[in-house]
Amino acid sequence: MLLTLSFLLVLLLLSVLYVLSTIAHARYSFRHIPGPPIAHLISGHAGLIIRLMREEGHSYNYRLAWCVQFPTLYVAWLYHTPQICITDAPTLHRYFSQPQEKFLYPFLGYCMGTRVMGYNSIFNDPGSEIWRRKRAHFRPFFAASHRGHWAGEIEERSQDLLDLLVPGTEVDLVDLSKRFLFDVIAGLVLGDSPGSLHTECPVKDALDTFMSLGFQNALSFTNNIPFFKSEVKRTFLGAVKLCREYGSELVRRRVEEDPTLSHHQDILTLIIQANNGDVESMVDDITVFLLAGYDTAANVLGFVWALLLEHPRVLERAREEARGLERKDAMWFMKLEYIESCCLEAMRLFPVAPVSHRINRRETTIAGYRIPGIPAQIQANSYTQHRNPRYWHDPEEFLPERWGGGFTAPPGTYMPFMIGPRTCISKDLAMTVLKVTLGTLLRERCFERGGGERRIGAKQVFTLHPDRKVMARVNS
Repeated sequence: MLLTLSFLLVLLLLSVLYVLSTIAHARYSFRHIPGPPIAHLISGHAGLIIRLMREEGHSYNYRLAWCVQFPTLYVAWLYHTPQICITDAPTLHRYFSQPQEKFLYPFLGYCMGTRVMGYNSIFNDPGSEIWRRKRAHFRPFFAASHRGHWAGEIEERSQDLLDLLVPGTEVDLVDLSKRFLFDVIAGLVLGDSPGSLHTECPVKDALDTFMSLGFQNALSFTNNIPFFKSEVKRTFLGAVKLCREYGSELVRRRVEEDPTLSHHQDILTLIIQANNGDVESMVDDITVFLLAGYDTAANVLGFVWALLLEHPRVLERAREEARGLERKDAMWFMKLEYIESCCLEAMRLFPVAPVSHRINRRETTIAGYRIPGIPAQIQANSYTQHRNPRYWHDPEEFLPERWGGGFTAPPGTYMPFMIGPRTCISKDLAMTVLKVTLGTLLRERCFERGGGERRIGAKQVFTLHPDRKVMARVNS
């Protein structure tokens, strides 16, 4: 017994020494790179970031101060892992425009012991042959030439949303946006009609659960122990199971209804064709497109509504544009220039994908700084770049007018859809959804700010979400 305890004690001491030596070696190797003072000997800045997320919803305002303080790049520490954030816009654009070795989010492949998006979906591992093949296979569906077709379907579905916007009532535009966008994305991309505007939709709720619990708990040591069962883990696993069952059912129905895959020209058909009979990989891609399409677009729309309601002058000008536009053809929404500016400005203040990572494993040089071959996260933080006073006049203000006159943000200063090889494949669809929805609703209804005077803020789930309801009074 004494021998066993002695062995375990020695093993524990060796483990502690190994961890400490790993941290010391990593920090010594990156000592020449500027960065904020280390907050804690062991955790580095991890404890500070976690505390800020609990208190403020995210840590990006703190990081913004670092971005201003270190004008080229800086290193922050998550325990033994260096996180290098590039703050110089040309350097950032140059680095992230190159093909990269690995993407950061393997925990979205398998999380808490269950398969979520797998490792062969279009989301994971840019540069791999599977990723390149799938992206090329899906790209034609998202071509800008399809915008007129998308607009017709979105406008038709908007009528269901208008039915719920009864004059004289007060509604939560964040909740309605999420329910509406889930129906739109499921319809356009997967050919389904979940009807979440009018009924409870367990799949939408499961996706929301995945986003809220997965990011906060994916890297938890205890949640990744196979036999450990917490309430959080049980809820998360149940949500993932429901989402994947929904994907499997979509595949089963499509193959039964259209065995030759010739009657439906949507992403679901392309997913089935791309995965050579592997149903689990098909479900991986369905999960990716649901999360990437529904969650991001719905949250952008929520932020746009909140900012419009906080700025009545801007809201009135957007309403006048929507009501004064003649709809002579399917591309009418392309003339909504001011509404588009409102969307671009909302995405500047609240980029729903606030950060993009790469993993560097080889010695390299960035902006004259030698980056050792120790695994390090290289980060592009769109939230801080979008509010950096070096690149933006009045960066904290909502000013859609800044996008007038054909203004284009310099490379590396504005990246709501990411940059380089991982640029969002569906950005044209996203902008079409936003402009058609806003243009249709603002033409048919008037909105005033409802209860609550506090300005909108953000909370980080996996993406950025509005931190509260956006209540609006509806008038005809």
